[in-house]
Amino acid sequence: MSVLKKLKTMVEKAEKKAPSGNASVSAPALVELVVWSVPHNRQLVICHKPGVDPLNPLNLAALQVRDNAHFLKNMRVMRARPVSANRFDLEGPLPRWKGKW
Repeated sequence: MSVLKKLKTMVEKAEKKAPSGNASVSAPALVELVVWSVPHNRQLVICHKPGVDPLNPLNLAALQVRDNAHFLKNMRVMRARPVSANRFDLEGPLPRWKGKW
């Protein structure tokens, strides 16, 4: 019987430490980026955050898109979700025309 009590207390402690399934996991906030260049890789756009020096390579970030055909330099990307420090994913639709949302 003491083994069952120990097991029960261990399970209760584990439930207290583990996050509940109902807890909402906050998604990373969307970020605004400015297109710096459009490389030959069709699924990539090189961007930087507004207000920083794009000539410094540490300020550049890669934005992953489905197709970069309609992106132009200095175009603003309003909905970029951070994946890592210098990698972002585009949320939402692609531009419909060259340089226009």
